[in-house]
Amino acid sequence: MRTSPRTSTFQRLSRTLTAAALVAAIPLGTAGAASAASLPQAVTAESAAATSGDNVLRIATSGFVDSFNPFISIYLLPTNSIRYMYESLVQNGQEDGSPTKGLADHWETSTDGKTWTFTLQDNLKWSDDQPITSADVKYTYEQMMTVPDLGTANGNLVQNFKSVETPDDKTVVIKLKSSQAPNPGVEIPIVPKHIWEKIDNPADFKNEENVVGSGPFLLKSYKANESITFTANKNFWQGAPKIDGLQYIYYTNSDAQVQALRSGDVDLVAGLTPTQYKALEGAEGVTVHSGEGRRYSSISINPGLKTRTGESFGTGNAALQDKEVRQAIRLGTDTKTLLEKVQDNQGVLATSFIPVSFPKWTLSTENPVIQSYDPEAAKKKLEDDGWTVGSDGIREKDGKKLKLRLLVDSEDSTEQSIAEYFKPWMKEIGIDVDVQLMALIEIPQSCSSEFLRSRGQVSAGS
Repeated sequence: MRTSPRTSTFQRLSRTLTAAALVAAIPLGTAGAASAASLPQAVTAESAAATSGDNVLRIATSGFVDSFNPFISIYLLPTNSIRYMYESLVQNGQEDGSPTKGLADHWETSTDGKTWTFTLQDNLKWSDDQPITSADVKYTYEQMMTVPDLGTANGNLVQNFKSVETPDDKTVVIKLKSSQAPNPGVEIPIVPKHIWEKIDNPADFKNEENVVGSGPFLLKSYKANESITFTANKNFWQGAPKIDGLQYIYYTNSDAQVQALRSGDVDLVAGLTPTQYKALEGAEGVTVHSGEGRRYSSISINPGLKTRTGESFGTGNAALQDKEVRQAIRLGTDTKTLLEKVQDNQGVLATSFIPVSFPKWTLSTENPVIQSYDPEAAKKKLEDDGWTVGSDGIREKDGKKLKLRLLVDSEDSTEQSIAEYFKPWMKEIGIDVDVQLMALIEIPQSCSSEFLRSRGQVSAGS
């Protein structure tokens, strides 16, 4: 998520405690996917001083940091931090996500869609007062195009690049191998050439202190498992931020974060459970706010994968390759109950993997493809597909029982509560579910198909 001075959270400068709850959507799922309740998130903010005399917003976190190197980092916390520090040519508008001005003031596309020409804004400066020019953009893109390790984070975004040309200091011309609709100037943080070209091995550079950047905030220091400190960038093209800086402070779990909020040690907390959220309502000095988030919780189906040569691999269950089985799982899942009982109604029923916070692209609730809870229909679908009920109530086909594993985060009470409802629902329609508690890793921001499990998600498969 893009966070800058235009984001309201960072404009709250008074001593009044303010909070915002960002409640994730709950996808109903479509054919081939079954979904469960969301993990509600809450944000609380107190614009108090984090260090002596400074107006710094202190944010509780437990996020994992791999690196602050924009070429390498793929995890959520550092990726968001990198967006504080470096602007892209093109940003996404906060209203509907449409491409909007970043380092580039405007752009145009050739009639064949293969040439994109960007014109930079006037008088752009890096935080060290050096001018931002087209040479910085060319350097950034070509490093990703020519050095495989430097394409770790966003290399897929330049795979269609044929060349990058800079006819003058303000003009960048990207020539593509084939036409594409997505703007090629988005999502890639532009780094200062005069800094990075002096680094012997950019792929190994941690970029952990005194960063020179173009964004609203700059990384000043990082202490692993303790804190991340940012200072405001006076040269930010939208104007210097209204606060002096940001500080992320580490806590091992959300309960510790809530206690830190109550004691005034932090100003903002995210990722609250509904129980924690309700407990903070009416708390002295804390204001809670519930709003729509960008994320959702779901049950991820693991049918197994195949190599390009057709060789199967992974831990997927072949039964989940059966569309009727997947649809039956969806029909047998009562998301309304999960929203009420697990989320305490701190969420909304979503219609697909695109949350309602993106109204332009989310699936309408009136769309006939949306499935509702109907266990009898689920039973019939399985029966018609040849899955017959055995003496133990579990269905079988071709001598194989319809048995699945449900992998649940051992540290996530919300996922565990979802599993308590999901298991008997599946048994009712003839599917045996083996719930397994696991220590699940944090999902990287730049996730790909092999990352099926994340905080806030429940993955199904065997």
